[in-house]
Amino acid sequence: MVTESYLELIRNYEAPTNDDIDRFIRLFKNEHSWYKQLSDERDGTFFFYLLPPPVTKDNKAFICYFWSNSLVKAWDENYANELERDEVMIDNLISEHSIPKEILEIGKIKLSRFIHDSYLNTTEYFIEKPIRKSYAELHQELIIDMRMHLNGLIGVVFGK
Repeated sequence: MVTESYLELIRNYEAPTNDDIDRFIRLFKNEHSWYKQLSDERDGTFFFYLLPPPVTKDNKAFICYFWSNSLVKAWDENYANELERDEVMIDNLISEHSIPKEILEIGKIKLSRFIHDSYLNTTEYFIEKPIRKSYAELHQELIIDMRMHLNGLIGVVFGK
């Protein structure tokens, strides 16, 4: 079974620690101009997964991600809906890295532009029904969700 060989491969490495997750999140949230590329809604589909470390002397599994820019017109023209786009992304990742579909489904999360640090200290408000939250609150909520999500993924892969 593909899942077992993937898990055996990744489990040859150490699991990323909480510090590793925090470092990854710090880099991730400002890696792209998410504030320009994602919408206000949580509709940016991201797949997080683990791979062997890119540097052979490292001994920790490496956190990676793939993002589907749902705002790209070609996706909307070629794929009828979001589920179909997600399936194509999953198929691409399976082909490229032999990551099992189950792991990619576990690693899937929706994010909005508020993941970007530019919203960390913003006092303007965005209406999120039924609650009115500041941009900073939405940013913190996404960071907390992302941290829990990555911990969950690592827990599943490493059997913790």
